[in-house]
Amino acid sequence: MVGIGGGVPSQVPTIRLGDVIVSMPEGMHGGVVQYDLGKLESDGFRRKGHLDKPPKALLGAVTMATKYGFQGTQHDRLFGPEEIHPKDRQTCDHCVSSLRIIQRTDRDDNTPQVFYGTILSGDLVMKNGEERDRRAAEDRAVCFEMEAAGLMNDFPCLVVRGISDYSDSHKNDRWQPYAAATAAAYAKELLGALSVQEVEKLGPANKHIVPFSLKGVPAIDHFVQRVSDMQELEEHFFPQQPHLARRKMFVVHGLGGIGKTQLCIEFVRRYQEKYSAVLWLDGSSEDALQRSFIEVVARLPAVRGVMDWLSLPSNRQWLLVIDNVDRDHTTKEKDPLAYDVKQYFPTADHGNILITSRLSTLTAPRSSLRLTRVDREQGRAILEATGGEIISAQDKSSVDALLEKLGGLPLALTQAGAYISQTAVRITQYLEYYDSTWKDLMERQDEYPLQEYAQRSVLTTWKISYEQVKNQSEAASNLLQLWSFLYAGDLWYELVTCTERLDSKTIVPNWLTVLAQDKLDFDRALALLIKYSLVEGRAETASYAMHSVLHSWCRYSARNEAERNSCQKLAMDILAGMFADQIRYTEAEEIYRRALAMKEKIYGSKHTSTLGTVHELGSVYREQGRLAEAEEMCERALAGKEKALGSEHASTLNTVNNLGSVYRDQGRLAEAEEMYERALAGYEKALGSEHKSTLNTVNNLGNLYTDQGRLAEAEAILVFFTTCPKHCFFTTLAAMS
Repeated sequence: MVGIGGGVPSQVPTIRLGDVIVSMPEGMHGGVVQYDLGKLESDGFRRKGHLDKPPKALLGAVTMATKYGFQGTQHDRLFGPEEIHPKDRQTCDHCVSSLRIIQRTDRDDNTPQVFYGTILSGDLVMKNGEERDRRAAEDRAVCFEMEAAGLMNDFPCLVVRGISDYSDSHKNDRWQPYAAATAAAYAKELLGALSVQEVEKLGPANKHIVPFSLKGVPAIDHFVQRVSDMQELEEHFFPQQPHLARRKMFVVHGLGGIGKTQLCIEFVRRYQEKYSAVLWLDGSSEDALQRSFIEVVARLPAVRGVMDWLSLPSNRQWLLVIDNVDRDHTTKEKDPLAYDVKQYFPTADHGNILITSRLSTLTAPRSSLRLTRVDREQGRAILEATGGEIISAQDKSSVDALLEKLGGLPLALTQAGAYISQTAVRITQYLEYYDSTWKDLMERQDEYPLQEYAQRSVLTTWKISYEQVKNQSEAASNLLQLWSFLYAGDLWYELVTCTERLDSKTIVPNWLTVLAQDKLDFDRALALLIKYSLVEGRAETASYAMHSVLHSWCRYSARNEAERNSCQKLAMDILAGMFADQIRYTEAEEIYRRALAMKEKIYGSKHTSTLGTVHELGSVYREQGRLAEAEEMCERALAGKEKALGSEHASTLNTVNNLGSVYRDQGRLAEAEEMYERALAGYEKALGSEHKSTLNTVNNLGNLYTDQGRLAEAEAILVFFTTCPKHCFFTTLAAMS
């Protein structure tokens, strides 16, 4: 970087106007010091750091150069540092007679000399002799200038300055052309000493440089490496076989707290030198993104709009990181904070965009990465990074149990490590708290916020996604809540269809009945949960899984206590129904009995939900051949339902039909026939002739006729049922009765 500067006169070296100053590393300095960068403290101004060194190739090619005309020693005057130039004078011609001039020994010739040392660079012109001497003495500097501080760290270079004044109030334009020429001549000779290969290695200066700033970026000190995930980013942005010069975009998506932001921060910190500009933007809402763009404008090297600047043909190597794009703008239920992030993409077909999001809908094949849980060794490293020696000192089995419990979720691991470190609680005690008082433990953890994530914790991180799901589908959010009382690692459609065998009108809510009766509705609900990265699908088993920590959050945080109790009891009924379907009646009985005891305690013995479980327990007793107990349960359920719901309610008819089957198994066929006919008439009236409950009762009645030896009637029912429209069949059946 060639230009002019102000010299620092001294006896050694004897710098004169027209001499050349070349920045050279000395001591702890890289050759250029930004002398006005620092802070004012009680004991004076404290400077912060220094700028980078010039490239080795330039330092190794330093040589002498001379050219252009000399202005003459009569114009080379050094005034005393206390002498101030008159403000009303344009030149120093009149200063000779009135101000003190320091007399110096003339040189033997007029050849410019080259001096090497520290150059002081700042934002203001140095034009005070006394301040010049004070500043220069601190760093043994030989020159002042104003440009290098803005370039050295982003474009390593050698600074060459021709001396056009002495950094005092006597600025002399006369010497600027000559000083510029001597600096240029030196640079020309210097470049002549460089090989072509070395010049190519240095590369051209980039006028669009904007260094990466950590301001507002939640960077952590100890990032645990995720090699395979980082490799996917590297292969996308730095392919071995370079593609056409087109814009690259990549989306890192996954569950909240899984480490998306930290992975991208590590990528940027590792490879920031490969980009001319790295801009980190907050994409959590449209307002937040717009504020980020406003802050970026102040850092750009040109007074342009951000989009125009990113679209400049000469500005192609930027990286735009948009963090936390977690709200979906395509839903019918409009989220006021949602927006289309693509409208904030530059129109130019160049540059690089990296996005973090919980939305799977932003992804594209080969241009996205679904971030999953860390492995056991990575989890242990995260725990130790935040928990320190307290984690390392505890027994391995306790640490392994904690790793298993937290399921490789980096946010949960980090928060647990920080809490254990700051409270000195043993891991075994932490695990007891986790299982018994989960929400209380999480609230206590929030009293020790993470330094990088003061506003983010296990308690809060999934609220946004959950509320968006709830706004779009009550069934999906209810299913997530119900799932929290079932096994986290496996949910499948057939488990939900187990509800169809239950006394649905008293036990199963309408939203779950809809999901159980139509797999498309079930698939639609799960697709919404996958979209927000709350669950993951497993194509090989046609099932779904939820993270264990999210599973706990849904159980304790998503709803109030009454709703949690309702979900817990419903989950027990579903499990019991599944066991009954699998002919595992012992397990089914155990769960139904526990559910019944819970409902009697909470709702009372006459509540319809309690009576529904009494009905189901009666069905299990019948399947086990315990007919007296089955009869007792069914009669209790029937009496309660007739009083609470009425004799023609579908749930009451379910128990009527069930009691008929008990009587049939007991050999009380006449009573069974009475129950079946009552149920059939009620079903046809309440549900219609084509409803499944109606048809099941027809089947029961046909089997009863067979048991009674009334084979002709049984055959007539079955044959007529399969050969004529159902409305004709039921009319005929009524006539036969």
